[in-house]
Amino acid sequence: MNTQEEIGQEVEVLDSTLEGENEEKVGDPFNGIVPRDVYSIHRRATSHVRLVQTHYLALGMLLVKIQEEKMCHSLGYDSFSSYCASPPESGGLGLPQRTRQVCMQVAMRYI
Repeated sequence: MNTQEEIGQEVEVLDSTLEGENEEKVGDPFNGIVPRDVYSIHRRATSHVRLVQTHYLALGMLLVKIQEEKMCHSLGYDSFSSYCASPPESGGLGLPQRTRQVCMQVAMRYI
């Protein structure tokens, strides 16, 4: 389990990777009305939203492949659901059912 400090460090790394990405492409849709520090936080949040969306799609595509090719059986699981729900310590993904469904639905739109 990540501590709050570790999560903060991960966010800083992601932010440094994304820094300047939106500035060049988007500009300021608020025309200077919103304080600069607030707008900076907003830009970081929108970058993270895009990252989450990208990761949901990537995870969904992997889950679809694992399910279709019944790869979970090779990993020792009787079903795809049990593989997804089992904790990582036991070789599963520890993925809540709703998250799995959403990721796979997103992926199915692109397959």
